[in-house]
Amino acid sequence: MEYIIDYDPFVPVGIDIELLLSIENKIRNNCDLTAEEAKMFLDNLSYLVRYKINPNLNDYTYKCDLAQSILYYYFMGLGCKVILNATQNAIMQNIEGHNFLVLELNVSGEKRLFLIDPTYVQFFKKEDCVKEKYIIINDIAVITPKPGYFIKVDEQEYAKYLLRYGNIILNEEIAMMYGNSFYNTKVGECYHSIDNAHTFKSMPGSVYIRAFSKNNCAVSKTKEELNQMGFTIESISEIEEIITPKL
Repeated sequence: MEYIIDYDPFVPVGIDIELLLSIENKIRNNCDLTAEEAKMFLDNLSYLVRYKINPNLNDYTYKCDLAQSILYYYFMGLGCKVILNATQNAIMQNIEGHNFLVLELNVSGEKRLFLIDPTYVQFFKKEDCVKEKYIIINDIAVITPKPGYFIKVDEQEYAKYLLRYGNIILNEEIAMMYGNSFYNTKVGECYHSIDNAHTFKSMPGSVYIRAFSKNNCAVSKTKEELNQMGFTIESISEIEEIITPKL
């Protein structure tokens, strides 16, 4: 599968399971993490979720609600503040629908927000991110390219990081990149031509952060349903069944 941004999905090598369990316990007890601990933990957790959904790590089409449900119940089990988001509720109607999470952790003496989205890469397939994907009928845009098409050149490193790791610190720059990628998929407007439809629309990152900081959807799966499907995560230690521990 080809993507418009070349990336390699993160795959942990030689994991330190005792360290991961120690970080998990810190989170459970609402303790402060270092930036390195937060990154290590979230990177490994995102990998575990991706692996459970698709061990080939190469396609997550229509899997965002499943990933959101898995992560939600896991984070709730740790007592975290986790915020459920759906793009059509957080940003506006008539745009590409997608579910994701915002997580709050204590990091380096402050509350820090993280955008958690292991399946964002589904919107970066080359065939879906071309101008020819615009369909305009009677001057109204009815189909647009996928969100990846709207990532600006100076935002590509941010996007590449999110595609690789499935999570990223949520600041105004990241929020604007992420939010605008969905905002520009809006349909139902009068554009008259593809060139007019291609005019880039933007909102400030602060606006997106406020929107993303409020629960605006519900999980699509119950924990019982996830259990029956074999998709729950009870502990980060489950990664040990997939990756060889560090000796």
